[in-house]
Amino acid sequence: MKNLFTTAPKTNASAILEYLENTEKKKQAISEDSISLYPEAPSEMEMLVNNARMHEANMDYQRASFAKFSEEVRNDLLSTAIFESAVRPVLEMNFAKEREEQLAYKTVSDFVIKEGYMNLIDQFKYKNYYLAELANLVTSYADYAISEADEKIKEGLSEKDAYTIENQKIDDFILNARDIVPKDITKTIQDRVQDSINDFVDENKSNKFKIKEIYDNAKMKIAQADGLEDSEAIQQEALRFARGQERKLITECATNLFGSIVKVMTESVFAIKSLKEAYMDTDNGSSKINFSKVVGDASAIFTVMEGMNTLGIITVDEDYVKNTIGELKQSMADTIENEKLDPIKDDHERISDDDNELPVDPETDTTYTK
Repeated sequence: MKNLFTTAPKTNASAILEYLENTEKKKQAISEDSISLYPEAPSEMEMLVNNARMHEANMDYQRASFAKFSEEVRNDLLSTAIFESAVRPVLEMNFAKEREEQLAYKTVSDFVIKEGYMNLIDQFKYKNYYLAELANLVTSYADYAISEADEKIKEGLSEKDAYTIENQKIDDFILNARDIVPKDITKTIQDRVQDSINDFVDENKSNKFKIKEIYDNAKMKIAQADGLEDSEAIQQEALRFARGQERKLITECATNLFGSIVKVMTESVFAIKSLKEAYMDTDNGSSKINFSKVVGDASAIFTVMEGMNTLGIITVDEDYVKNTIGELKQSMADTIENEKLDPIKDDHERISDDDNELPVDPETDTTYTK
């Protein structure tokens, strides 16, 4: 006989109720698990800490931005003072092109950045009257511009507005810088520049006959090769050899400082892609160096060096030239075009030219043909 207290089978109603109860429990468990995934609301102390961190990060950015602005103002003012007082007046006397003025300013700016603003200012104060006056002018304008920008930032102005110096103040600064160095000194600088250029021109005139001989020999070899089976190769080799001899004559002959600058620029034309594009003329299928452009840019660089030498900022001696020549290559390339440079070849390595590059007869100024 069955136990009377045995649990009876579940009715349909009780089974549905049990299912609904279990489902509700699962929903509640899922809801509780989901809630636990989210962090609790930050406490007031945590909010204060986070706000302090954000404020500090913002302050760090502002300090870095202000420091960068201050550095740029000082460097730009010192570069402008040197350029306007001792370089631009000479360039204007010599009717320099705008691109030559830009190259000259870039040379001054690179010098200031390399030597350091404070280092140069400290030297200027004790070297001579003109440099001491330039130092006072630069520091007074720089301090004013930086202090004014700081006040504008504190007033809530944007960096764009706060870090903009009025054109009138810049014009006043340039006029004051020009007034410091008297005209007789700038005339002295111009005379020294012109004397060096004249010496270089005279020296190259003496090389003209030698260059003519080089290309006369090349023409003779080309004529002798006419009709031979390998005439093309012989002609190309004759042209390559003549170009190499001309380049060696120009770049390795004894010369003055100005000639040294021309030399390094000429060598760089064949080693740096951007310089080759800037200084090589390609007309009627020929390719030749535009020496007029090379000499013009070299004059701009030399004017900077002679101007700073005359004022006593630098001493242009053999050691200075040796340490500076290599830097000119990068400076020239950056000024003309901001691009990736080809590796600069060794000065004594023979650089092969493209087959379509033909030399120019120095006597007739015409291009040789095959």
